[in-house]
Amino acid sequence: MIEDEIREDVIRRLLFLDPQLVAVVVNDGVVSLAGELENRTEVQLLEELSRRIAGVVKVESRLTYKVDDRRLEGTNPLV
Repeated sequence: MIEDEIREDVIRRLLFLDPQLVAVVVNDGVVSLAGELENRTEVQLLEELSRRIAGVVKVESRLTYKVDDRRLEGTNPLV
């Protein structure tokens, strides 16, 4: 089942996150994701890895994040 694969394989085993942080609903191959993760990279990875699962035709995401870690790239905290 797609929902189980996302919760166990992607969220828990690949991203090492608590599956309770994300609401996952699958209807006719359309995956809906909702919840708040720690950073933007985790959100993007979850969305992309979910798209790659066999049987998924679309991912609708209402995921948010606490920290935009992409914005921090290239900054020098010592300056």
